[in-house]
Amino acid sequence: MTVIYVPLISSRIMMRSLILLSQLFFYLLLLLYSQLASSSSSAPFCSQDQSIALLQFKQLFSFSNDVSFNCDEVDLHSYPKMESWKEGTDCCSWDGVTCDRMKRDVIGLDLSCSWLCGTIPFNSSLFLLPHLQWLNLASNNFSYSSISSRFGQFARLKHLDLSHSMFSGKVPLEISHLSQLASLDLSDYNSYLKLEASVVKRLVQNLTKLRELHLENVEMSSISLSSLMNLSSALTSITLNNCLLRGKLPDHIFRLPNLRELILTDNPELTWSFPMVNWSTPLRYLDVSRTIYSGELPKSIGKMKFMQHLFMSECKFNGSIPAWLGNLTQLIDLDLSINNFSGEMPSSISNLFVLSYFDLRSNNIQGKIHKHFWLLTCSPQLEIF
Repeated sequence: MTVIYVPLISSRIMMRSLILLSQLFFYLLLLLYSQLASSSSSAPFCSQDQSIALLQFKQLFSFSNDVSFNCDEVDLHSYPKMESWKEGTDCCSWDGVTCDRMKRDVIGLDLSCSWLCGTIPFNSSLFLLPHLQWLNLASNNFSYSSISSRFGQFARLKHLDLSHSMFSGKVPLEISHLSQLASLDLSDYNSYLKLEASVVKRLVQNLTKLRELHLENVEMSSISLSSLMNLSSALTSITLNNCLLRGKLPDHIFRLPNLRELILTDNPELTWSFPMVNWSTPLRYLDVSRTIYSGELPKSIGKMKFMQHLFMSECKFNGSIPAWLGNLTQLIDLDLSINNFSGEMPSSISNLFVLSYFDLRSNNIQGKIHKHFWLLTCSPQLEIF
């Protein structure tokens, strides 16, 4: 019988070689993984042209903490965000700047409460940022300058906030070109801005994706209220207080299927009425104070089953406070002051267990307050005027 002998040393060498190869393969994989992780975490800087555009935009302004005083009053931290903008650094790391993670384009600019003092001229480098989707310039001081028509060229813009920043003059028609807008805020403390009828008409026609519209103190005296008939059905919040609106508000606004907040206060020549039939509403916040109604409290209010904040001061209501008001069991704030209500308080008011603010001043409520109402007033959180 022939015996084949394989030297032990050769098998050991082969085994050691396999171990070395497997270790080498493992280290190569580890090196490849670390390089991939490093490349993904250290994304390239934003493009040079966009960085330059932002730095040029910065040169338009001086900084003063006085101009953003309103931010601190509502616990919004104000500071000069642009001070972090330095040449030679990645603009995507600057305060107030948001970039697309993949392409590193500047897609968001939040300079609200940034102490800015200056103006934004037609040739501003701001308009060299074509990828912007969010732009917030609220609570600065733009020295009563006009809103440039070039704001209308941001085709991708979804959110535009120019509120409380001392712009003045006519709102340019080009704002209506921003068809992707989901929110628009042009509010101010004083009526320095004006919206003309032609612009409102185009806004209503083109901004079909709008969810929030805030125009507090924007002068709109020349518009026909019928132009508001076709407001976006996506709207959840509308603020039109102190806009000098005149005439009868279309009840279509109260039928908007997603509307949760509607503020119409301080339009003393505005009249309105709720839909009477086939109406339900998701409204949670309604303020029609200092508008005109004249008559008894409309029964349609009883259908507002989600209502939490209801302000109807100085609307020339008369008659008695109806018992069905007690059906609005989610009410937190109720203001019926400075009207002509008379009679006694209905006992059903005691159903408003979560009520924390109740104002009935300057009415003609007579007689004894029902004992059930006194149970309601025992709530330590309830303020009654």
